[in-house]
Amino acid sequence: QPNNRPSIGDVIKSYGTEKQSKIDEIPEPIIKWQNLENCIIDVNTLPDCNDDIYPDSLIKVTEGCKIETPCRGISEDINNFAIMFSNDYERSYTNIISIKDHENFLAYTQNKEDIIIISIETEHCHQEGQLLYFRGIVRTKRRDTKIFISCTHSKDRVKTLKSHPSIRSYGFFEKVKGQKIVSALIEFEKANLASNNFKFGIIYRKSKQVVDDEMFSNQHGSEKMNEFLEFIGNKVKLKGFKQFRGGLDVKNDTTGTHAIFTTYVNPSTANKFNILFHVSTLLPYSKNNSQQLDRKRHIGNDIIVIIFQDEGTDQFTPINFASHFNHIFIVIEPLTKQNTPNYGIDIDQYEDYEDTDVTHYKVQCIFKNDIFICPTPFVTGIPMILPKNQQTKLFLLTKFINCERVALKSGPFAKNYSQTRKILFSNIFEDVESKKRSRRN
Repeated sequence: QPNNRPSIGDVIKSYGTEKQSKIDEIPEPIIKWQNLENCIIDVNTLPDCNDDIYPDSLIKVTEGCKIETPCRGISEDINNFAIMFSNDYERSYTNIISIKDHENFLAYTQNKEDIIIISIETEHCHQEGQLLYFRGIVRTKRRDTKIFISCTHSKDRVKTLKSHPSIRSYGFFEKVKGQKIVSALIEFEKANLASNNFKFGIIYRKSKQVVDDEMFSNQHGSEKMNEFLEFIGNKVKLKGFKQFRGGLDVKNDTTGTHAIFTTYVNPSTANKFNILFHVSTLLPYSKNNSQQLDRKRHIGNDIIVIIFQDEGTDQFTPINFASHFNHIFIVIEPLTKQNTPNYGIDIDQYEDYEDTDVTHYKVQCIFKNDIFICPTPFVTGIPMILPKNQQTKLFLLTKFINCERVALKSGPFAKNYSQTRKILFSNIFEDVESKKRSRRN
């Protein structure tokens, strides 16, 4: 719970420095090095969605899935446009530690089954009175953790490091010298960081369509669908396209002639993201192929799928989507003042529904059961109603990106990542051990 979190000063104080005085305000360099945590909401703690409580739901309650429902008591400063798990995607060693004087260490248990690799600065990055702060990174087979080591003399830096709660249980501690370990750690970091390029699927759905084959067989989208595509990105010609192509053919038009692309600069971090949308109605259509495999080949491999349906369409369910990759579905339906949905939604109950002719969008999400973290920004209604403006575009793009980041930490995606990281981690350790054996021989 956010209100029960310790202060940054308390956290730093717990890192093993007995002489540290109480710090009321932590300077900016220290704040920037913290492992910032998102507001993590377990999907399973959200209220259940049923037709009695949410009669206007765009999504049908589906076995094996969880509909995102409003999380009560979330303040605006938490429900913002922050990109989740940003620290996991920063090249902290490459861009900060490796370019300065620093030392690398291996620490392991007696049987060498549990290993960590540590990097720490040799020159302090900040001073508060007599207390010196040194940035460090602790790597395990599971994750990287950014830490601060604080002491009154630089010569006590390694001694204080050994007493850090993340390290003190390791009985063997040795320094690893040379450029080879630096290069290996840079490559390790590069291999473990996900790209800032994203690909999402967009499928046009007509009323009463339940099976994915039916939706993929819609040759064209509606006028409102085309309006949404213009709103969410730019229609680009694929042949000769030089930016992120999301697996589409940019030479021979075998995957269609156009796609929707946008560059998104997050307002919280100023990080730049390239997003390409695999739009079902822009991918090749085949009259003789009821399964539309040319479309499924791309959207079937997208983790996040946006279902766009026209106003008044019946409830969506992902139950008949065969892809094992599709894990989060975001249903978007336009809403106009003149045409209320045929299932009787009372638009006057929504405070954010403006009395204008501007198109609004109803938005709702459903996750497969192995998604356990609710991606931000959280929805505030079932459905959530948003006006067609720049703020809504930021909301949706942030939601799309965070949905994928959450999915990558869940289910089979997390397992694959963990196995890859363990292999790379073990390779570094084996290289160091091999070098030691060579020296002894």
